Order: sequence, then structure tokens, then C-alpha cells
Amino acid sequence: MVKEIPLQNGFVAIVDDEEHERCAAFNWTVFAKSNGSTLEVRNATTGIKLTHFIVNDLESDKMVRFADGDHLNFRKSNLVVATKAEVIRNAKGHRGTTSKYKGVSWDKTKEKWVAQIYVNGKIKD
Repeated sequence: MVKEIPLQNGFVAIVDDEEHERCAAFNWTVFAKSNGSTLEVRNATTGIKLTHFIVNDLESDKMVRFADGDHLNFRKSNLVVATKAEVIRNAKGHRGTTSKYKGVSWDKTKEKWVAQIYVNGKIKD
């Protein structure tokens, strides 16, 4: 069963029933990330992310992504612990670019489409 946690900005987060009491004991705030397309829920006092609070033993090099893409759905079945590379690999293309596909852009000087992708920190054309 799921329960709702009211957030300070008028949003509502969904958590599993067993996490509700623990999460509801704190004030949580929604912040828009710098890219403007995703939300981040943090503790108003400590700054800890709600995803990290629910997952508990999160290694420093790991991140949490939302399986269904809903950044207010904090059910454990929706939270996927992954490396930064895995999160980036599963991300959608960026808004405001010339192509809707990740890694593809229009080169004005060559007047053609070009593709680039990073693999282990190195550019592959």
C-alpha cells in the first residue's frame, strides 16, 4: 500500500506504507534542478535527498533514478540504485537541442548531422 507525504511547496510525494512514518517525521521541500526538467526532494533542515533517505546504504559513487520517470514516486519498487554512467546512459535526449536524439546534433559548418557519444570518458564519433 502507498501513502502520501505533503511537501512544503504544495507537492505530494508517494512512499511505501512501511516508509511513511519515518519520512513523515521530517519536512521535505521540492527543488527544481538547474536543467528545469526534473525535481529533487530534500529535507528542509539537513538537505539530504529523500531518495537517499529511503535507500539508506547508498555508496558515494551511486545515484538513484526513478524507474517510471516520476520524481515524486518514492516507492522502493520505483527507485533504482545505479552508477552515474548508468543514469546518463538511460537519460532521454536534451530539450532545446537540434535533435531529439541523445548525442546527435546539426553541424552548421559541415551542414550535416553528426553523432558523438562518450564511452568511459572519451568521445567516440
